[in-house]
Amino acid sequence: MVAAGAAYLARVGPFYALFGAGMSIYFASQGAGRMAWPFAAGVVRLATVLILGGYWINSLGGSLNGLYWIVAASYLLFGGINLFALASGFGWGQRRAPLAAAGAR
Repeated sequence: MVAAGAAYLARVGPFYALFGAGMSIYFASQGAGRMAWPFAAGVVRLATVLILGGYWINSLGGSLNGLYWIVAASYLLFGGINLFALASGFGWGQRRAPLAAAGAR
């Protein structure tokens, strides 16, 4: 148990920063009402682990360490997609009118 946990943290731990950045953008996008890119990033992350991880374990008989690298790659994709969407402007696009101004029309 300790060896498996240490191996997981050694491989996936460095990618927690990208996962955290992706989650903070995810929650900020919820507040901005712009969830398309963060939702897509979450789907890509889940699909990466399910498809590649499932293939790695079931078809190739891969190791647990390989599965940890797949999880790390999914964190990289999740954070990278969210950071790209926000930095490029694709994520939020044009600003919406404030609620008070929209209700006054």
